[in-house]
Amino acid sequence: MADNTEKDLQEVQAFIYNDEVQSTLEEINNHLLPINVLEISGMGNQEIKHSNVLAWMFGDNQHQLDDQILSKFLGKVAELEGINADTDDENLKKLRHYAYFPENKRDITIKREWKHIDLLIEDKANKVVIAIENKVWAEQSEHQLKDYENVIDNEYPKKQDKENKVSWKRYYIFLTPDGRDAKMEQEQNTAQEIWLKADYQIIYNILKGIDKSNQDIPEEAKMILKSYNDLLIKENIVASQELQELCAKIWSQSKYKNALNILIKNEPNGVAEFLESLRKKLKNLGIRIIDLNKNTETYFAIETNNYKKYLEKEDIEEQSIRFGFYVVKNSIAFWLEHNFGEYAGLLKEIKEKLNEVEFNTRKLQKNHANIYIPANKIVEGIADDLGKYNLTDKNKANELSDKLIEIAKTVDNCFNSLLQKSEKSLPIQAVPCSNILLAYRTLEK
Repeated sequence: MADNTEKDLQEVQAFIYNDEVQSTLEEINNHLLPINVLEISGMGNQEIKHSNVLAWMFGDNQHQLDDQILSKFLGKVAELEGINADTDDENLKKLRHYAYFPENKRDITIKREWKHIDLLIEDKANKVVIAIENKVWAEQSEHQLKDYENVIDNEYPKKQDKENKVSWKRYYIFLTPDGRDAKMEQEQNTAQEIWLKADYQIIYNILKGIDKSNQDIPEEAKMILKSYNDLLIKENIVASQELQELCAKIWSQSKYKNALNILIKNEPNGVAEFLESLRKKLKNLGIRIIDLNKNTETYFAIETNNYKKYLEKEDIEEQSIRFGFYVVKNSIAFWLEHNFGEYAGLLKEIKEKLNEVEFNTRKLQKNHANIYIPANKIVEGIADDLGKYNLTDKNKANELSDKLIEIAKTVDNCFNSLLQKSEKSLPIQAVPCSNILLAYRTLEK
């Protein structure tokens, strides 16, 4: 064992002190920004903030690029859908023509979260409206896109009606990191037939091209555009070919693979330190910690003050409803276990409150982690990408623990609300209730 350890140490030292490796690592480092203004803001992969930046880029704003980014984006969307000279799709032909040769100078208005649509681009000069549904990692909700189509139909009619309202050309774009199709919503009218797919690689390539062209734009705008592309790479929303090639220069060398595997195997993840810090914060708030596994402190429940008061007041049976957190592979999730329908009022209130917590990047998938689920229970939840929380970085670890504390407080506030309603003697049916456990479960990678 000692000989193997010494051999591993020698291989790692040979790797670290290799001039070629150091040169390549320096290139990789230089490929990413040391300071990213959007990363500092905590943007990560939060859809709302991404949509805000996209709205700024697509409009004629301080970047002084006019509608150049929007024009190229629409052209590439048509290209991604497979448009060619022989296509019979008139809608795509019109979109491509509008992208590069609009009949009139565009008069763009961009609306954010209008009627719940992420981005609505309205061009009054050309009577064109574009709805963009932005899904960084979140899943598409049932009937969501069809609802948006109905809104557009009512507000921007395709044909002139009896009141001689102007007709609009309507386009629908489903933007995701991987350029996937929108899910079918009904048999007669599939979302795939209406919503054009687009990926973030399009955005990245456009901004990369603008950077290389050295266009005369304000330095502040350059910084934002560079920061956005840098963020897309760091959050694994897009892949950088240059970065992949640099990494391949190291990984392709068989002599380095053992050293790389040793480094990966011994990579510090900061989980233990993070959990210790989280437990201290919870205790400082007067929240009781209940260890559920005597052999480890990585799986525990917490008892919040208002939960305890409500449990005692209403003599609630335990284990009817539970909330929790867990870490598995590259995800951290908040999950909710309950008896279907029995706690509709409580669940609705909690879910509404959790919408205010910037944590729900995507829906929790079934069998996301190895957690036992009783046959009479349903589990649903939301997951966040753990990759953006480098737990070895104290600032990032604090950011994550603060979010977990915020979620704990949010749920506790819901029980406080239930307590107040109970004191007003509302009917039990109007105030569904049960106990709550907030559990944090860490599974080793």
